[in-house]
Amino acid sequence: MSIAVTSPINGLIADLSTVSDPVFAQGMMGPGIAIVPNMSDCASTFQDVYSPVAGTVMKVLPHAFIVQAQTGILILVHLGIDTFRQSVQAFTNSLTQGDKISSDKPVLQWAPQKLLDVGMDATVIVAALECPPQKISYRLFPGDQTHQGDELFHVCIS
Repeated sequence: MSIAVTSPINGLIADLSTVSDPVFAQGMMGPGIAIVPNMSDCASTFQDVYSPVAGTVMKVLPHAFIVQAQTGILILVHLGIDTFRQSVQAFTNSLTQGDKISSDKPVLQWAPQKLLDVGMDATVIVAALECPPQKISYRLFPGDQTHQGDELFHVCIS
């Protein structure tokens, strides 16, 4: 049995090991995928971000959230690199810890162009927290285009 983890945004898949944040690049948060947003979709307007799985919001930050799927798997969505260090007004987040969310409705909005305008990296991380890499089966690979809702990877449930 496995759970599908879907893309929260449109973009280009990148190898997680190539991102500029060593915590993500070295897999310290868990295995996953990096997504470079499709900037032609973004311009300077706010764009919807979707949850990659249905479940319960376990943690919320302006630039990130963790959702626990019904299977217990924790999935992190982190918008941009080092965005916790800046006070860029690029996020609109009304999530609250304990919220029940689905993967077919937007859960927050962001403006990746605003990050780029101040020299920040707008890469999005989707990671399976505390999950051994061998439990991940990738569906998309570096260089592939993804659209919101596409399957990124499956997490094997034992």
